[in-house]
Amino acid sequence: MQRSRCVWRLPHVAVAAWAAACAVGCKAPAPRPPDLAKDVAASAPLPTAPTQSAAGADRLEAVIAQQSAEKASAAAGPRTPGFVLIPAGRFTMGAPDKGDGTPNEAGQHEVTLVRAFEIQATETTARQFRSVSGANPELDATCQGIDDCPAAHVSWLQAVDYCNRLSEKHGLPRCYTLNGPAVVWNGGPGCKGFRLPTEAEWEYAARAGHPGMRHGDANAVSWYDENANLRIHSVQRKQPNAWGLYDMLGNVAEWVWDWYAAYPTTAQVDPTGPKGGENRVYRGGSWRYSDFEATFGARSAIGPDNRVEFIGFRCVRAL
Repeated sequence: MQRSRCVWRLPHVAVAAWAAACAVGCKAPAPRPPDLAKDVAASAPLPTAPTQSAAGADRLEAVIAQQSAEKASAAAGPRTPGFVLIPAGRFTMGAPDKGDGTPNEAGQHEVTLVRAFEIQATETTARQFRSVSGANPELDATCQGIDDCPAAHVSWLQAVDYCNRLSEKHGLPRCYTLNGPAVVWNGGPGCKGFRLPTEAEWEYAARAGHPGMRHGDANAVSWYDENANLRIHSVQRKQPNAWGLYDMLGNVAEWVWDWYAAYPTTAQVDPTGPKGGENRVYRGGSWRYSDFEATFGARSAIGPDNRVEFIGFRCVRAL
């Protein structure tokens, strides 16, 4: 089994003995009232309010997300089974420079996603990985024989190959050309086949209209070190977010397309990250990390050929 050579996380995060790693990650933030002045989607602007409780923000999140999805559904075609429609829209990405985030998450900037897309409701499971790739994923000992556990121990390169195979299975164009470690993204975000989400698409989908940095009740929506009993869990055992997506903030972290770099300081439209780099980004908390890392802004990075027991993935497709 290939192990991580270099995990980028900040020094304050205690990384288990599996990795000889350098780090970038998240720390325990001070709670912050959500800023409700930003739009979530062009079709459903958020009302402005100075402060709001976490429970109130979650209720507002659900209403706004439902309205946005209903409007987008009217214009969308048939969706892939097991996928959820995400409407085009606009949101504030990243963490504030002070407070609820760490330096690699800081640099809040407005992002506009011009096209709707669909995303898997769950992390890719062992059953799905086997069915599409023809290979058995390496499962955690506690997941042996459990087909609805997320497929972890999957490198970024294996994840993009899976997306290509899923595209072929559905008669869609392959979004990636793989030549050893080199990967070319064919058609960019508009490619009609399956692919990994961009970092911006992932955060937009994870937030589902939520204006703050974290869900009001981490235990309700995510598996993390204190409630996961140091193991991966089957998908769909926690509550979904307002767009019907499970485990976005825990269970396993998830690969995205982007190379790692500091955030831009200006507004972006359909950002896809740097043109090159050393490490690919993975997002979300996991069963190995604390609930303080179960935030919408949590981001880390590692080499694309590494296979780690707490990193999986889910696919998206542009509509």
